[in-house]
Amino acid sequence: KELSKYPAHYIFAVDVSGTMDKYSQFVSTALTPFFQALPNNDRVDVIPFGTDAKINMLNYCGVINPQVRTALCNNIKGLYKDPSYPKGFKGYTDVPKAVDAIAKVIQNNREYKVNVIVILTDFRNDEKGDSPSEHKISKQDLEYMSTAIAAATNGVYTRTVALELPVDKNKPGYCLDQLQNKVFTEETGGLEIVPLTN
Repeated sequence: KELSKYPAHYIFAVDVSGTMDKYSQFVSTALTPFFQALPNNDRVDVIPFGTDAKINMLNYCGVINPQVRTALCNNIKGLYKDPSYPKGFKGYTDVPKAVDAIAKVIQNNREYKVNVIVILTDFRNDEKGDSPSEHKISKQDLEYMSTAIAAATNGVYTRTVALELPVDKNKPGYCLDQLQNKVFTEETGGLEIVPLTN
């Protein structure tokens, strides 16, 4: 009841790498009515990620008002084909860089007392330059991400949701379980897993 008095900050980390292209229509279809329903003064930050993660992209962030709401609904349709992505941006999925970007966006907007993080990816950690490229997240990266998220969410209410896609969980880089058990732990609000179709 107390938290309902405050505007909320919604952070969408969306994987735009090549393996996610087949889900692009689902993403825009799912997010558009959500943006339309948000009240004025809530904030939205969409973080596209692949080999890196981009924050503060003008087409995909802002404090909700009628103009920003309309812009978000229009721009989200082009999220997977944005011409501003650097060459190779869509080639791989670096999950630790996405989580680091989430922590930075929260830290940069500490005035919001309510954060809702939504992660949309196939959860296949696939890092450029590694051999093999797809593998579980290293212990060192897990510790770094855990520390970053804990620091960012300290003192603010945070809820994190992973939108689960119909993917092969036996792939060597599948890391949703690592994120739930080691990064977005109960101490930082936990990680709720929700099917994208819901």
